[in-house]
Amino acid sequence: MPTYTAALADRKRRSFAAFPDAYRRPPNTGEEVLDAENGHIRCQDYACTQGFAVVITSHEVKKRTQVVLKCSRHCKKTRDTRKNEEKPGEKKRERPNQTLRWHGCPYKIRIMYYKRDAEWRLTVVDSAHNHEMLDDPFSLPEHYSRDPDRAEAHTYGLGLRTVSTSFSVAKQAMTLKGLIVSPKEYYNLIGTGAKRTPQEEVRFALKVLEDEGFHVRVKESYIIEQNIRQKQR
Repeated sequence: MPTYTAALADRKRRSFAAFPDAYRRPPNTGEEVLDAENGHIRCQDYACTQGFAVVITSHEVKKRTQVVLKCSRHCKKTRDTRKNEEKPGEKKRERPNQTLRWHGCPYKIRIMYYKRDAEWRLTVVDSAHNHEMLDDPFSLPEHYSRDPDRAEAHTYGLGLRTVSTSFSVAKQAMTLKGLIVSPKEYYNLIGTGAKRTPQEEVRFALKVLEDEGFHVRVKESYIIEQNIRQKQR
């Protein structure tokens, strides 16, 4: 089943249009960058246009003179060190889905500070990959922020998250609007915005339901004191 659609092509076009022209071209050894952070962004933008991502694997924290970037698929095995209890004679359970992203990719770039010239420059150690590029770079966590549709998805998803809507229900509502977020993103949204009051949560929930064509009937009960004053709803 093809993964490349007209909608994805449009998202990529809008996203890549925001990148500087130089960032859409392959990094070169000796290329000057503003600093380590700028170099990281430059390499990440290029990676996004190609369908892969880079991650920082090491850096000189004290001297701040070097940052090493590798392909996000550079690991040769997972870092899952959890121990499973096994019965005598039982083989260790395999988790094939955990190793899908790890290929030992050799792609590597150094961002180094040259004190004599007072410049940050790139050094391309290895530009090769041992895996196919992704049609949808926005499926990689490193490129979530580069997805032009994700900002809208996060705003709408935050509203659903603050009223404790489950991901399965939120996914249905967001799919109708053409919005997509991963389960991990969705459940982490609660910390990205101000929390609503209980009354605001109820109003928002009702608004979402109305937007999706549901009409809610609310039954309220009251606690009345002897002096006929409303005490609690």
